[in-house]
Amino acid sequence: MAAATEKTAEDIRRELQELQRQHREITERLRDPRGLRRGAPGPGPGPGAPRPLRGFARPAVGPESGDQPPQKRRLLSAVVKDYNSLPEPAPRELPRNEDPNLVRRNKRMLGQLLVGTLEKFQQEDKKLSNSEAFLRRSETQRKAEQKVREESERLRQKEREQIAEKRKRDMTLRARVAAKAEEKRLELLYIQWTEHHKRLSNFLRLFLFLVFEEWKSMRRDELTRFQKQVEEQYLSNVERQLERIQNARNARKANGHANMQEMDKELDTHRAEHGPKTRRVPEEGGNDDDEDAEDMAAEDEVMDEVLGINDGINEDPSKPSEEATTEGGEPAPEEAQ
Repeated sequence: MAAATEKTAEDIRRELQELQRQHREITERLRDPRGLRRGAPGPGPGPGAPRPLRGFARPAVGPESGDQPPQKRRLLSAVVKDYNSLPEPAPRELPRNEDPNLVRRNKRMLGQLLVGTLEKFQQEDKKLSNSEAFLRRSETQRKAEQKVREESERLRQKEREQIAEKRKRDMTLRARVAAKAEEKRLELLYIQWTEHHKRLSNFLRLFLFLVFEEWKSMRRDELTRFQKQVEEQYLSNVERQLERIQNARNARKANGHANMQEMDKELDTHRAEHGPKTRRVPEEGGNDDDEDAEDMAAEDEVMDEVLGINDGINEDPSKPSEEATTEGGEPAPEEAQ
């Protein structure tokens, strides 16, 4: 009865293939949390392969598609030349004055006119900027911009938290799927080992000191304990990977602050030696898109490094998985074997 309830090796292989498919889907979801690379061609094998492009690759629609109506027939058009039309007017050449004194006079008058107009506009602007209406309007505009920046930062922080929570959930699920696949691999190895000993039990052996069923139950207990250890090892690897991602993000922020401090030091040195120098720093909130793009690129690189470990589930039961290793890189002891 017990033998009838046990799964065969073919059933375990099918379950292992299904777990491998789920593992690939979760890995793709982790590498593209915002769904920007869906539909794009995947990267080729090897670390030097080009990174997949962001965006959606629209599939080409051919004339054989049944959902699209047939295209209309195009009519050939003819170009007829009219010989009775008037000729195009030639560009008129204006006379140029070669007198240098007159040229300098015209430049001087134009410069005075431009400077006078600019001074007039500056005076009007200064007069308007000192009025109460302009000050109230400027204060209202400043408060509105500050509110928009705060709302944008709040939404951006909320999106980061949601992505981090989803990443943690997906990485935990990915680790559980990988641990389950490792258990199936060990189960397959246990079935092969049991069949081997079952065939050997039919022959006379000098060291046969246990009954086959007792030996099988004892090995089953050892296999169950080792499978629990494998699952714990996978989940602990998830915690280390999340900590590595957080450390990389903190290091990026620290490098940004260090670069700003280095720029301030250079400005102080230049001011002491050559006088004041303007520093072109974008306004607050003006480079949010660039920061988001840099964060996304950096997170993609870190996730590619983290997910590069055991990218595909090992189906060979004779080889240990790369993720089922200890902190020092040593493989966990396989007591079940």
